Amino acid sequence: MENASVGVQGFCRSCDYPLGAVVGNRCPECGREFDPSDARTFEKRPRQARRRRLMVRIAIPVGALLALVVLFPRGYVVGTIGFSCACGETLTATRKQLIGPSWLPIAYPHWTTVPQASTLHLHTWMFTVSATKTMFRWNLGTRPAGMVTAMGTSGARGPGTVNGQIATPENAGAVLANVVGQMARTGAFGVRVGSAGMGSAGGAMPMNPAATERSRDSN
Repeated sequence: MENASVGVQGFCRSCDYPLGAVVGNRCPECGREFDPSDARTFEKRPRQARRRRLMVRIAIPVGALLALVVLFPRGYVVGTIGFSCACGETLTATRKQLIGPSWLPIAYPHWTTVPQASTLHLHTWMFTVSATKTMFRWNLGTRPAGMVTAMGTSGARGPGTVNGQIATPENAGAVLANVVGQMARTGAFGVRVGSAGMGSAGGAMPMNPAATERSRDSN
C-alpha cells in the first residue's frame, strides 16, 4: 500500500495538504498517517474552511447577544393623566414608554391607553398628571429614578395646559406623549401647568429630588 496511489479526495488532518495525488498512506508534508478506507483519518475539507464556518456559527449568536445587551432598554417611564368633575365622571389615560440608550437617537416602543370621554367636555374638571421613571439594574433588578406630579383645572372658561399642551380628555394622549417622552429622552422632570377658570396655576412636584438629579446624570 506504501507504493500505491490512494486517490483520497480529502486533506491531511494536521496540515490541510491535499491527499488526492499522494502515493502511500502518509502525508508528504507533515508525515501524518491516514487510512484511505477510514474517513475519520483525513478531512473532506481544509481545516481553515471548517474554522471559518465555525467562526461564523459562533459570531452570529455572539453578535446577537451583544446587540441585545447594547440595545436593551435602560428603563421605562409610566405616566397617567386623570380627569374628574363634579358630576362624578372620571377618566384616566396611561402611557408606558421604554427608555433606550442615550446615544441612540430613536424612540423606543410605547403603549398608550386613552378611554373615550362622554360628558366631561361639558363641565369644569380637575386634572392630575403624574409620571414615574424606573431604571433597570445590571443584576436584572430595578431602581426608582424619580417621580413628578402636577394638578390643574380646565373647562368651559378655558382649557388648562401641561407643557403647552391643552389638557382635555380628547388631548390626553398628546399630553402624556409630551411629559413621558420628555422624561424618557432627556430625564427632565419639569412640568408646567396652566389652569383655567380659577386663575391659579398648578406646578410640578418632584417626589424625590435626589433621584431626579441622578436620573438626569444617568442619561
